[in-house]
Amino acid sequence: MGDVKKDDREADRKKRFEAWLDRMSDDRACFEFGDDLYKPYAIVVPSPASPEKTKSIPVMFKLLAQSELAQARRDAIKWMADKKLDRDKERDIFQVIDTVAVIALAVREPNAPYGQYRSLDNFLATFKSSKLHLAICDAYKAFEAECDPRPDDLPKDVFRLMIEKIRKAGHLGPLVAIDGPAQDNFVLRLVDEIPEPSPTP
Repeated sequence: MGDVKKDDREADRKKRFEAWLDRMSDDRACFEFGDDLYKPYAIVVPSPASPEKTKSIPVMFKLLAQSELAQARRDAIKWMADKKLDRDKERDIFQVIDTVAVIALAVREPNAPYGQYRSLDNFLATFKSSKLHLAICDAYKAFEAECDPRPDDLPKDVFRLMIEKIRKAGHLGPLVAIDGPAQDNFVLRLVDEIPEPSPTP
């Protein structure tokens, strides 16, 4: 009975992982540059010449590592301090700035080496609409989801292939696409795969 349930879970993992591969294989797919993951994106804004029309600004999304998310938080805290705003008293403002700091760091130039498109201050000055901030944020969250099939969704053969890649690399670079909490899940599943030692006589 236990083996049947395990087989069902494995089949479900494979199905979810294949769906993730399909999403990654479309014409707007993510790609690697160095150790980072990127995806093309277009910021749609009103045209200055004709406000009823729109224009697209081609950029890239970069998948942010935990260290970069921490940097975005520091940028938001500094912005609040520079404006002499108390982040505890002005929590609504801080939440907005914190979100914009993440997308400002994630939005990159459209061409290699994909440097940051705008600093936080510049991003806020260039894109003033909170509606636009939310649209970019939603698109970035979707990009994050596309890049992370979650280790629990990896079919057994792919999970083991990832272990082999880490072993051959000699570092954790291959885990770049499953940064943060997802890495914890990977390690927990890895531990779960290790057979329990047989009791010593």
